[in-house]
Amino acid sequence: MLQYFALIVQNSTRRVEWLTGPKPTEEQMTKSIQIKSLLLASTLVLVTTLSVAAQTISGVMVGKVTDAQGASVPNAQVQVTSLSRKETKTAQTDQDGRFVFPQLTPDVYTVQVESKGFKVFKLDGLVVNANERVAAPDIALEVGAVTESVTVISSGEQLQAESAERGTAIVADQIQNIAVNGRSYLSLTRLAPGVVNNNNYQVSGHAGLAGISANGARANQNNLTLDGIGNVDTGNNGDQLATVSLDAVEEFKILTSNYQAEYGRSSGAQISVVTKSGSNEFHGSGYLYHRHEGLNANNWVNNREKLPRQFFRFNNFGYTIGGPVILPHFGEGGPSVWSGKNKLYFFVTQEFQRQLRPQGIRNVTVPTELERTGDFSQSKDNNGNKIFIRDYTKTGTCNATTQTACFSDNGIVNKIPANRLYGPGLAILNVFPRPNLAGVNGANFRSQISDSYPRREDLVRIDYKASDSLTVFGRYINNIDVISSFYGSFVLGTNLPLSRINDARPGRAFAVGATKTFNPTTVNEVTVGFGKNQINIDAADGGLTRAATGLTNLPMIYPSAIQQDYIPQFNFNGGRIANGPNFGTNNAPFFNYNRTFDIVDNFSKIVGKHSLKAGVYFQRSWKDQTVFTNANGNINFIDNAQNPFDTGFGFANAATGVYNNFNQASSYPTGQYRYNNIEFYLQDNWKTTSRLTLDYGIR
Repeated sequence: MLQYFALIVQNSTRRVEWLTGPKPTEEQMTKSIQIKSLLLASTLVLVTTLSVAAQTISGVMVGKVTDAQGASVPNAQVQVTSLSRKETKTAQTDQDGRFVFPQLTPDVYTVQVESKGFKVFKLDGLVVNANERVAAPDIALEVGAVTESVTVISSGEQLQAESAERGTAIVADQIQNIAVNGRSYLSLTRLAPGVVNNNNYQVSGHAGLAGISANGARANQNNLTLDGIGNVDTGNNGDQLATVSLDAVEEFKILTSNYQAEYGRSSGAQISVVTKSGSNEFHGSGYLYHRHEGLNANNWVNNREKLPRQFFRFNNFGYTIGGPVILPHFGEGGPSVWSGKNKLYFFVTQEFQRQLRPQGIRNVTVPTELERTGDFSQSKDNNGNKIFIRDYTKTGTCNATTQTACFSDNGIVNKIPANRLYGPGLAILNVFPRPNLAGVNGANFRSQISDSYPRREDLVRIDYKASDSLTVFGRYINNIDVISSFYGSFVLGTNLPLSRINDARPGRAFAVGATKTFNPTTVNEVTVGFGKNQINIDAADGGLTRAATGLTNLPMIYPSAIQQDYIPQFNFNGGRIANGPNFGTNNAPFFNYNRTFDIVDNFSKIVGKHSLKAGVYFQRSWKDQTVFTNANGNINFIDNAQNPFDTGFGFANAATGVYNNFNQASSYPTGQYRYNNIEFYLQDNWKTTSRLTLDYGIR
């Protein structure tokens, strides 16, 4: 199946690309086991962009060496040296004067070229980013002795002439100089052409992946990797398993289209985050970011209602430190310490986020003092009209004109006699807080309380140069993440501040990788790691239990299904009550445990004018999640004229034990979701001539 064809034609002034082919179907994007046969025709260029993945954290450097007349210089020795760690790699030019370094660690490099009869050429400051194919500027050697040298300090911006993908890379220096509200690296996606990001990153957190759309792709079809390991919550494809501080990011890159066969898993954007590592010099930083509502204007609604500014306070502080590992030296002779310069490096960062997140105004209708006793003689509906409470045992009508069928006690119309009141129903009305607002139709209680959202992001990374041909890294991330809100979450959501709800989402991620250079034309990169997050939504105290609210005697169909003694969800919102009180206790609590384990291997081989690359990707996913069933029950008290026992008012229905419908699940099951995903790819970057590059592959 032809997926896309990429043809690149270049000279000094122009570059043309031709792309064609249908988009992958939704069925092709599923994360099932996909093993495709590898078909390469000699004249047809094929590449698939299915929902698969084989991510890398390295980059590629290519270049060409000529003499002053433009003739190719074969067999020239090319050496690249990284700025931060002084690591060197060598290659030799082919008959066309071309050289390729297939897998380089993201860094700033110095390129040095030597050939007999020519001066030594040096180019400083060539940046190699992860997941990028960098073309060095054409290197023209000057005739002279090898003891002489020519050094180029900087070069002009180079056209992307070695690959067809579309992407944007942002490196550490740029990240430090860009104001990022909320300190989320996902906010940087807005800098990429063709990307629409509708997320609000004002408050730091774990979410923000789902609202990103690249070139019209679905917003839940993005792939995010941390140091080459998947970092996507496989339950919703919109959250991160773990997050890192913005000051821990060495490079952020987003590929939006036309990327090679090695990328995938999802059909949308490919977002790659590479964490910082230590270098031969010690570097560190400390910082504090402060925000306070006193620096903000109040919003229009609060001004209208004469309410103060809501607490909107951030105190984000942290530190970074990295450098060579220094260890004590034991034994006789030699220095007292062992230095890891040019060998072993560390990088550590911690960020502490103390956040108060503002909430909007909640206007709610709660039972009045009289209504809590069964007296509705003073009650009004959501339009401010007097209500009349119907007694189904009487005949006649119950309205503003005639009250023959209304409740009455000792001559007081709309007051329910004590012998007709239902004790558990009155207890339900007394669960809710007392009114604190007057003169507003449709509401008599108002609250606006900011959420507390403390977070912590820890990262430790070790890099080891075992030899000139083998480098190894290991990285561990730990997150503490708890929202404490009186208004709950997607479970235990409420419009009343009765009990604080904790939404705890700790995250962890680990990665270890090795890059082995067998010779200047053969390199293998392997990365193994896992990501894990949890979602635990539960009340911070016992305020929503049957025992605390006096509802232990409320009958239920399945008492054994009730979790942690939670009260049912009571529904009053509708009919003649607007903004009715609500607690989302019906399916509480909520627990989710999501883990992914990845193995990624990428093998690169240079054969003549071909830069071949093959790889395998394996992912195992575990997800245990409680299901959204009404284990604690849901009771609907909304007035309904079709109910023969209906009183005509929701609170009066509760007071007399009349409900519209009742729903309870018989159990509280936990789903266990598992899958294995294995994929392979093969691709080639073929420099057919100095002006034509073919970039193709299959997955």
